[in-house]
Amino acid sequence: MFKIGDSVIYSVHGLSKIDDICERTFNGVTKNYYVIRPMNDTNLKISIPVDSDKAVIQKTLDKEEAEEILQTFNQSG
Repeated sequence: MFKIGDSVIYSVHGLSKIDDICERTFNGVTKNYYVIRPMNDTNLKISIPVDSDKAVIQKTLDKEEAEEILQTFNQSG
């Protein structure tokens, strides 16, 4: 599960930030939702069910993880 403030990659809008995690009720069904804001369109807010299997949200890599991946390219060449 992500936390408020996490940077994520959202499949449709790219780099985004989680602004909130809240409970909402639609059509009598209550679920937890991530509220994300794409970095390239800060006026847009998107609510995605936490348990959604259709929306793809991935954690961004931190600096150490990215450097480790880059090192594997250097070693394989």
